[in-house]
Formats: sequence, C-alpha cells, structure tokens
Amino acid sequence: MTIGEYKWLLVGQVLSDVDLGGLSGIVGIVTVIRQSIPLHTDNSKFAEAWALIRLGYPPNSTNLALNSITPAQVMYAYLYDALLTMATAIDYVTDRGKWLCPRNLSAEGPMGKDALYSQRCGQKFKKAMKKLKTPVQGLLGEISFLHGHSNDNLNMEITSVENLMNTSSHLWPIGSWNSVAKEKLNLIQTPFTRNLDSYKINRTLRIVTILEAPFMMKQETETGPQYMGYCMDLITKIAETLNVNYELYEVPDNKYGSQNEDGTWNGLVGEVYYGRAHLAVAGMIITSARGSVVDFTKPFMNYGVSILIRKPRQTTNTFAFLRPLRISVWGCIAASILFTGIILCILDRISPFSRYIEKQSRPDRVKFNLLNSVWFTFSGLMQQGADDTPRSVSGRLMGAFWWFCSLIVVATYTANLAAFLTVSRMDTSINSLDDLAIQSNVVYGTIENSSLMSWFERRSYQNELYSRMWSFMSTVEPSAWVATPEDGYERVMKEDYAFLWDAPILEYVKQQECEMMTVGKPFNLKGYGIATPRGARYREDISVLLLKMQEQGLLEELRTKWFEKKSSCLPDAARGQLTDVQLETVAGVFYVLVIGVAVAFISLALEKMYSSYREYQKSMAARGMQMQEYQVSKRTSVSTTASSQHCDDMVTNTHSWPNHRSNSTF
Repeated sequence: MTIGEYKWLLVGQVLSDVDLGGLSGIVGIVTVIRQSIPLHTDNSKFAEAWALIRLGYPPNSTNLALNSITPAQVMYAYLYDALLTMATAIDYVTDRGKWLCPRNLSAEGPMGKDALYSQRCGQKFKKAMKKLKTPVQGLLGEISFLHGHSNDNLNMEITSVENLMNTSSHLWPIGSWNSVAKEKLNLIQTPFTRNLDSYKINRTLRIVTILEAPFMMKQETETGPQYMGYCMDLITKIAETLNVNYELYEVPDNKYGSQNEDGTWNGLVGEVYYGRAHLAVAGMIITSARGSVVDFTKPFMNYGVSILIRKPRQTTNTFAFLRPLRISVWGCIAASILFTGIILCILDRISPFSRYIEKQSRPDRVKFNLLNSVWFTFSGLMQQGADDTPRSVSGRLMGAFWWFCSLIVVATYTANLAAFLTVSRMDTSINSLDDLAIQSNVVYGTIENSSLMSWFERRSYQNELYSRMWSFMSTVEPSAWVATPEDGYERVMKEDYAFLWDAPILEYVKQQECEMMTVGKPFNLKGYGIATPRGARYREDISVLLLKMQEQGLLEELRTKWFEKKSSCLPDAARGQLTDVQLETVAGVFYVLVIGVAVAFISLALEKMYSSYREYQKSMAARGMQMQEYQVSKRTSVSTTASSQHCDDMVTNTHSWPNHRSNSTF
C-alpha cells in the first residue's frame, strides 16, 4: 500500500517536519493536516521561550525554520503552552480571591471523598479557564476556551508530501484551516495532486540508459560520443514537452535490472531506485518485481519474445526434378506401368478380337506380346505414341483409362515441378517454440539474470512445456545463458544455438545479419516502459505524453524509422522467394540423359552379342546340317561303290559261266 496511487491523509497536532521527512518509503500521494506555528516577532517573550526550547535560536529572528524542529521540541512547546495557560488561570482565580487550597489526596479508591473533591476542583478550574477574556499567547498560537472545551484559536496547516527519488521528502503547503476566520478552509491547491509545475522550473533530469540497437546506439565523433536511436528520439521529445534539461549516462554494469542475492538491485532499476537517476529510458520490460521498487510509465511499445536461429545451409540437389513427387509415388507409377502392361497382355490373349488371335490366322501380323504392352503403357505416360496398340475393345478401354490416369499424374508433376524449380526453400526442423522444446540438438537460452530468465523459472511450475525448457536450459552443458545480447548473436552464428529475446530487437538484428532468421510466433507479450522513482511527480505527465504520441502516430513513426530500415538481406527462405533456375537444380535431367545414352550403348552391345550368338548358333546349326549331309552322302557313296563292285563281279561271273559250261559239256 506504499506504492502506486494510494492516497494517505495524516492528521495530528504533534507532526514536525522531521516526522514527515521519514515518509520516504511511502510514495502514495500524502496530505498532512497539522497545527501551524505562527511567529510573533514583536513579542520578546515568544522569542525567549523558543530560545529555551531550541538552543541556538536567535532572539531577534524573524522566522522559524520548521524543517529544523524536532518532535521533542514541538512537545516541549505544547507543555510550555499548557503550563502558561494553567498559570494564567491560577492568576485569574487568585486575583479574585477564589483560590482553592491544594489538598493531600489519599488512596481511598475512585469513589472516595478525595476523588470527589478532586473532580469538583477540576470543574471549577476549567470554569476559571473559560472566564479568561484575553487569549493566552503561547508558542503554538493563541489559546482561548470561551466557546468550548478546546482551543478556540486553533490554526491547522494543510501540507502535501512527496518522496524525492527514495532519498528525501519534499513538503509544500496547499492550504490552511482557521477556526475563527469567516472562511475557515482556504485551499490554494487541490489535495492529493503532485507538484510537477514547481519541479520543471530550472530542473535537470538525470537519465540512465543502456546500449542496445536500435533503442540506443552510440557513435564516436570528434566532439565526443553521440547517441542515437529510438529511445534517444523519445528522450528529446520528453525534454521538449516537459521543458526540462537532461543529462544522459550509461548504466555501469550494462544490465537492465534484477535483484541480487543480498536483496539489492542492479542495472537500470538500481540506478533509479537508489536515487542516482531520475529516469531510465531503454528497452526495459515492465515486470511486477521491478514495479515493486520503481514506477513505470504507460508502455511506449508492446513486444513479445521470439526465437533467433542461424539460417540452414543451402545444399544443391542435383535431382531436384524428382522432389515434386515422393519416392512412394514414383514407386507406384513404376508399378502401375508394369501392372497395366500385364493386364493389356492378358486382355489381348483372351479377347477373340485381339492381335493374338489374328496372328494365328495371319502369321504376317505383329504379335502384341508383354514387351509391346509395357512399351505401350510407358509411351502413354510419356504422352508419346506407341508402335502397336490394342486391337480389341476391352484393350482399348483399358488403354483409355490408363491415358486418363497418366494425364492427371503428368499435370500434377508439372505443376509441382514449376514451384520446386523456381522457389528456393530452406527447411528447418525448428519452426515454433514447441519444436524447439522437443529437440536437444540445438541449445537454446537467453541472457543470464534477465527478466526473461526469471519468467521461464516462474512458468516452469505452471506449464509442462516451460518446465521442460527450463530443465534443459538450466542443466545443459555448455551453459545456455549469455551475458549480453551481442554474445547471443555471436553464439547463434558460430554454434547450433537458438537465442530467445525481444522480438522487435531480433527483427532488427536479422535485417542487419543476413545469416540469421526468426521463427515461431512471439510469446510472453509485455511492454516497454520508462522507469521513474516511486511516486515521482513527472511520471504522470510522461505517461500522458506517451498516450498523445501514440494517438498522433508518432510512436509508430519512430518504430518504422528505427526498426524497419531497408535491409539488403533477402526475405527469409522459409517464406519462399522466386529465383532463376540454376544449372545445379536441373543438372540431374542431363545426368539422366547421359545415363540413358550409356544404357542405350550397353543395350546395343548386348544386342550385338546376342546377335553374334544367334549367328553363331545358326552357323553351328548349318555346319551340323552340312556334316549330316556329308555323312549321308558319304554313306551313300560307299554303298554305291560296293553295289557297283558287286555288279561287276556278277557280270564277270556271268561271262565266264558259259565257257565253263561248254567246257564241261565237252
């Protein structure tokens, strides 16, 4: 209840400036009502009395430094006024001969005779005080009891108190209340409002920042360092609107601000909290932990956390023309060619009107065998004509359906081939936070001791996804944490590392570093704000200024100016981009042609070998026939020779037989 816009009202007579100076821990708007201390410089006894209470107070002083009065001295002043009033009343009664002699009181209990006597004596003394016609001039003002039991001349001072940078309190009067005045209440300023106007006069704001592009950048020049960036333009606008000067310096430890183990705060938050800076202007996230020690203005930019990774290396795929269809599709196409060819061959064998039946009746016709059937289906897929076609109606119907199927396949392949050859894609396995969490090859992390690191730790107890990520980041070796954003960018370029950081900053970085890319939708949506000391009087005006700039579109102009600069990098390949067809992309087609030439010559060699073998077989068969003919002719010639010899012998015998007969006759 000591932060934010809580309104405090403190009422008391014994409230010195020293008491109010102890309100440095309260940053709500405080309004104090206390008794005022009027000065009577014309009364010598007044000055002498205060000189007794406050040693060193000069008797001839014309004012009273309220900020130097201690609570004890105020109490002494009340005691002095009480004794002075009592003495004046006693003098009044004594002068009129109505002195009441004091009496020793015994311990007879509250209802004893002495108690009743003391009560009657007190009532008479109170009446004597009311009869005082002239007010008693006390150290805290005039004292009179003519109209009641309280002081008629009571003057109250209404004061506002504000904390100044957690180190001291600033007090200023805003009105008074006088019991005897006609207008008892007199306000010169509305209570519970801040005193910004008095702060802006001749005031220099001390502003701390941190270097992180594009929020704040530094360029060394001949005249010294020159700052530029989104926050620098914002600071200039704030100074012009509030009509204040500013002094800018960098945070020594280069941190945004987190709580150390000993409870102290570092970074930008520590500079503001410990009173070393009036403002912290940077890309600093508004969190509840930081809001407990400093105040934030309205967000000047909303953001989310994104993932920065290195773009995957582009590899040349020589056989890119095969990518439009998966390997399973290619297998189905090859199987369908063979299957359809077999079906056509079967239909040709069974149909009575096929070429097979025609071949039996007319041997000069070409036979539609399995080889011709497969060649017909392949030619149809390639949208080319075949030498032989089915003759039967069933075969032709099957061929028509095959042509329709081929038309769909070719059209689908052609459409996808155009996209694959003209759109360059770099696929990555990490496309979202879920993809990053389920893998372990790429290390991921953020800045050590940052608000994002604390956020992951808190969320690990609430969500299974963040629990897995926090467990990985807190145990992986080497460590997933980096010291600065620049270390994170460098690690992304050199290692398999994903850097988690503010999306606007990463969008700017990837425009400068073409080898980096962001993936996934932003998460952990929050806002950037300007930090001020708790209860700072200028925070509200800065918030109003930011709202006006947002309504006028000035914040969007600053964002466009610094975060959306023209980049020389090509768009992320994940989104796709049209490119010229490179030779490496279609080289596989020519390789297939070369392979076809080689296969053709190998087939030619096999054909030659087969032809030679066939010729050899024919020659061997012819030689065998010749040998058989020779053997037959030889056997025929031998048989003929033998027969002729036998005939000769018979002829010889025939000629010699008559002589023998004649001889024998004689």
